[in-house]
Amino acid sequence: MAERKDLVPFDNEKGLWGYMDYTSHKEVIPPKYNLAYPFINSYAIVGFEENGQFRFGVIDSLDNYALYPEYKLIYIENGYIHAKKDNIACLFDSKMKEVIPCIYEDIRSADSRYFFVKKNGKWGCYDIQEQRENIPLEYNEFGIYNNMPGISNGDSFITLNQLIDVKELNQDNVRIIDQGDNRISVIDKTGKTIFSERYGWVGSPAYKEGLMAFIKRDGNGKWGFIDTDGKLAIPYTYDFVDTFGFIGGFAVVSEKGENPTKNKNAVINKSNELVLPFTLDSTYTILEDSTILIYNKQIQKSKLVDNKLNEIIPYRYESIEYIEYGFYRGKTNGLYAVIDKSGKERLSAQFADISKFKNGMCIVRGTTGEEGFINTQAELIIPSKYKIEYNSDDLFGNGFVYTKNDSLAFQNKTMLLDKNGREYIVKMLPVRILK
Repeated sequence: MAERKDLVPFDNEKGLWGYMDYTSHKEVIPPKYNLAYPFINSYAIVGFEENGQFRFGVIDSLDNYALYPEYKLIYIENGYIHAKKDNIACLFDSKMKEVIPCIYEDIRSADSRYFFVKKNGKWGCYDIQEQRENIPLEYNEFGIYNNMPGISNGDSFITLNQLIDVKELNQDNVRIIDQGDNRISVIDKTGKTIFSERYGWVGSPAYKEGLMAFIKRDGNGKWGFIDTDGKLAIPYTYDFVDTFGFIGGFAVVSEKGENPTKNKNAVINKSNELVLPFTLDSTYTILEDSTILIYNKQIQKSKLVDNKLNEIIPYRYESIEYIEYGFYRGKTNGLYAVIDKSGKERLSAQFADISKFKNGMCIVRGTTGEEGFINTQAELIIPSKYKIEYNSDDLFGNGFVYTKNDSLAFQNKTMLLDKNGREYIVKMLPVRILK
C-alpha cells in the first residue's frame, strides 16, 4: 500500500481525532485519538487520554505505530523526535531510528550531531555520528552560556561551538579543546597545540572568519583576536566586541568614553583599521548580509551602507533589519515597509510587523492584527486577513499553514492555507506540543 501524504487532523462530534486528505476532504485515518498533531516528515504525534493523563505515540501516514503510545512527552526539535517516559529519555531521527540509546534521564539538542545528555544527575555530551559520549558525564547543570545551550560546573562551561572536542577539523583547519580550569587550546591539523591560554571570555562561535575574539583570564580585561595560527592578530585593546566576531570582514568594537556608562562604537576590518570611526553619536551593527547599519542617536534614524560604505538606504527609517532574500524591513511612524537592496520600497509602510522568511514565505501583520504572507519576490500573495493558529517556526514546512479567518463565513473555523492562498476548512486544531 502506497504511503499517503498531505494529511491533516480533523475531529468528529465525539471530540475524537483522525486525519483526512486536505484536498479532497476524504477521511483517511478514522477518528480515534484524543489528540492528533500535523504530520511532519511522514510522521505525526497522537495521544490518548486516560483519567486526565495523556499517553503519546507516533504514527506513520498509514496509521501504523512508529512509537507505541506509552510516552508522557513527545516533541519534535531540529528534525529529531524526543520522547520521554518516567525518567527515561529517547531520541529518534526522521525515519524513527533510535540515535541515542534510551538510558538517559534527559536529552537536550546542541545541533544536529551533538546532544547534551543527563544520567545519574550529571550532564555530558553525546556524538550521534560516532555513537559515543564525547564529553563525560561530569557536569552539574544545563543552561544557556554565550547565548548558546551548554553544560556547566560553576566557572567552567562547555558550549557546542566553543569547547567541544571534535575529532575532525573545523573550516579553519583547527579544533578547539577545553582543558578545564578555564583554559582553551587550539590544535592545528598536525595535532600541534598552537594556542593555549586561560580565558575570561571567548567569542561565540570560537572562530568567525578565521579570527577568534578572546579575553585573557589574567590580562587587562580587554578583547583581542587570535588567528588560526594561534597568533595575536589584533591586540587586546577593546572593551567590547559586538556579536563576538567578524561578519563580512568587519567587526563592531567599543571602548569606554569619558562617561563609563557610555561606550564609543567603531567598525574595524581584519587589519585592525578603522572603517567607521569611534563615536558616541551613532551605533553600528553588521547585518547578516554583511551590510552595515548606522543608527544616529541625534535624529533617531537609521541608514544602511554596503561593505564599500556606499549608501543603500538613507536616514529615513527608525530601524532597519535584514529579513533575507535581499530584503529589509524598515520602520517609520510605527509601521514597517519592505525594502530591496537598491533602497526601493517594494511594499510601503503599512504593516504592524514583518517576520523573517521561513520556507520561502514571510508573515506580515496588519494594523488590526490579521496576518498575510509575502513570497521571496516581496509580493503580497496572501492578504492580511488571517490569524496563524500555531507555531510559526513550521510555517509552510509541509506546504501549508493553519490559520483563522474571522469573517462571518468562516467564523471560529480553522483553515488550512497553501502557498497560493487556497483555503481548506478544518474544524479546529489542538495546541501543539513544541519546545
